[in-house]
Amino acid sequence: MLSLQRPLAKWLLSPKTFFKNRQYRYNSNLSISKEVSSALKNGLPVVALESTIITHGMPYRKNFEMALHVENVVREAGAVPATIAILNGKCHVGLDEAELETLAQNGHSCSKVSRRDLAYSMSQKLNGGTTVASTMILAERAGIDVFATGGIGGVHRGAESSMDVSADLIELGKTRVAVVCAGAKSILDIGRTLEVLETQGVPVITLGKKNTPFPAFYANNSPYKSPMTLPSENDIADLLFKGMSLGLRNGTLIAVPTPSHLAQDYNEIEKVIQLAINECEALGISGKDVTPWMLQKVLDLTKGKSLETNIGLVYNNARVAANIAVSLANLKQEAHSFPAAMRIPIVKLSEKGTKKQQKSPEPQNSNEIVCLGSVSLDTNATLLSVSKDDLVLGTSHPSSTTEAIGGVAHNIARAASLVDANVKLVSCIGDDVQGHQIANLLNSENLQFKLVQKQNSKSCCYTAINDREGSLILAAADMRIIEDMTYSDIHDDIQAAKIICMDGNISESLISDVVKNKKENQLLCYEPTSVPKSLKILPSLQSGNIDIITPNLLELDAIYSAVEKTSLFDTDSWWSRLNMFGITSDFSEKLSNYVTKLGLPNLTNHGTIQKCIKLLPFLPTILLKLGSSGILLFSRSAFMDLYRSPNSLVTPGNVVIKYYPTPKLITDAVNSSGTGDTFVGVCLSLLMKNVRVDKAIQTAQEAAGLSLMSHSCVNPEIASLTYE
Repeated sequence: MLSLQRPLAKWLLSPKTFFKNRQYRYNSNLSISKEVSSALKNGLPVVALESTIITHGMPYRKNFEMALHVENVVREAGAVPATIAILNGKCHVGLDEAELETLAQNGHSCSKVSRRDLAYSMSQKLNGGTTVASTMILAERAGIDVFATGGIGGVHRGAESSMDVSADLIELGKTRVAVVCAGAKSILDIGRTLEVLETQGVPVITLGKKNTPFPAFYANNSPYKSPMTLPSENDIADLLFKGMSLGLRNGTLIAVPTPSHLAQDYNEIEKVIQLAINECEALGISGKDVTPWMLQKVLDLTKGKSLETNIGLVYNNARVAANIAVSLANLKQEAHSFPAAMRIPIVKLSEKGTKKQQKSPEPQNSNEIVCLGSVSLDTNATLLSVSKDDLVLGTSHPSSTTEAIGGVAHNIARAASLVDANVKLVSCIGDDVQGHQIANLLNSENLQFKLVQKQNSKSCCYTAINDREGSLILAAADMRIIEDMTYSDIHDDIQAAKIICMDGNISESLISDVVKNKKENQLLCYEPTSVPKSLKILPSLQSGNIDIITPNLLELDAIYSAVEKTSLFDTDSWWSRLNMFGITSDFSEKLSNYVTKLGLPNLTNHGTIQKCIKLLPFLPTILLKLGSSGILLFSRSAFMDLYRSPNSLVTPGNVVIKYYPTPKLITDAVNSSGTGDTFVGVCLSLLMKNVRVDKAIQTAQEAAGLSLMSHSCVNPEIASLTYE
């Protein structure tokens, strides 16, 4: 069989920017609207829009209507608009309607903010319209790739003596944002503008057929040849994507000819512009006041026609920019995840060109179990001579240290695969050495997986300190990257799954999306992972779509306490469901006798069983992990094939409580890191195979015991267990 490691390793070592949609990162100087932030986090196409066109480009109320309409144009094309401006010294990326109108009403009283003005405007808490240059800066900070405007600034006519060259051109040379425009404004020296862009190393592409001239804003043609032409938005998106793959940091200028029904005749508009230039010079107007004065003068001389063209070309540019952004987002999605290392290898050609006889892989979306969450590099240090009670903090202790691949979702998937489940892991890694190691280790496990790479992020790492008996003393986990996994990352993978297992490392929003979109025939399991992370399911509890939860005692207490602080235990739907359980006043005595018989009086003394029963209206099945004491099952409807035994208690409403003691096979505990995960993975796998619940849980406990006695998080010997 040909190894998958070599091509995967080569792919991993490609330039960092090739793989990842730049994720939104918190920046205290940016106020990103909820709509834009959500789109960025989910890898959706976003188009930045400047605001000097609102404040200085046209009068109120025309500017406000234009601002609203251009955002709608972007939305209709399938992208999210992000108008950028400075409000009270705060850099805003994405404005609501009230903020847009405030900006439009203030108009020229707002500052015109370019790169040099950003810090000053912020420090003085000013309102400002952002130019092309400053909009590019803030768009890149937020993680937006595409920006639509009317026309860029450039080299002013007579710049050989005035040295008046727009900062937009310099910014295009160093800020990686694609600027979609109708060329440089017609009042500028287009020829010299193109020369400066060439010097700055900026690709200038005109949308159109070969030999389409560079547009001149009001006019859709000019005497100037376009440096490059591409026929479609898809082609332009591909060019941008290729630039990202090389790690290029410059911007790209995309010139869109103004539609013919809006365009002015080039020669006629040139005459008007020359008249305006002569008057501007006579009045001594200079600096950043030139452009707004000139645009207003051209508006007067054309009797309003230039404004109609200006507004029309802005809408057209916004539509083109949105199409490019959508196409670029699709390209990123395709390259956003690693190819799966299939359990049944694909057919490959040998070096001599003959086919090796191997089975074809199963279809991409045919996995019966999909595990969502963390995969990590785990370090386990077992103290050689110190028990938990003898531990002295602030100093070192002799230990035996091992390293292995881990992570909750990985461990669950690995354990399930060892009992022949058709399972797939979907997780994230960073653009670092650890990510490379994780991918290669997954290949060696012959586990189906998809890894979504997140740029400028660290792959998951977990370090555990165990006492000499192998029980966990302390663990440090860095799983932050998993919070960046989005529904778009996993959507295709879960569509055909029969069981979806989520670990608590994924974000609350992703949990909510998975729960909300769960299909009727799917079983949804949640492994809380830790006390703080167990609370991520709270917003999804009332849906009733989470079928199984697998907490330990601490996680159960945390969930119960959090729910108790809400009003969920007082709703009519909760009372209605609870009443169906048929729990009467004499049941408490039965419950007390039951736990006494099991030798677990603390379960009632601490209210553990009562807590589980009160949570059952929201969570149909709770598999409570009691550590070395075993498993306690609570189920109101999901499993009806449980054997009645002295270890079980059934309410009149058929709520089953059943205890499963720990198997006797455990001898020397070595590593507790993957025991709970192993239990979940094997249990889900056997339930998928229609193994009886009792047998599934007992076998899963045996598997967990094997992992407890292994240096690996998941003991490969699990594959030898019998469960028929």
